[in-house]
Amino acid sequence: MLVRRFSGDTKPTEVLAEVGLNAKLLIHEASMADDQAEMARLKAHSTVGQAIDIGRKYVPMSEVRCGH
Repeated sequence: MLVRRFSGDTKPTEVLAEVGLNAKLLIHEASMADDQAEMARLKAHSTVGQAIDIGRKYVPMSEVRCGH
């Protein structure tokens, strides 16, 4: 069975990440570049690096795709 998780427009959280534990596919929105971390924090959004970190921690990844 394919387990999928999708994160909406949110800041990175451990609870959200734990929901995705062992998922085969994680789609995590990231609104801002890593150099905009403070703005992302103030707006409760994720940077690209934060989204990748969540994925690496909870999903056995073989591929990362970033798009705009």
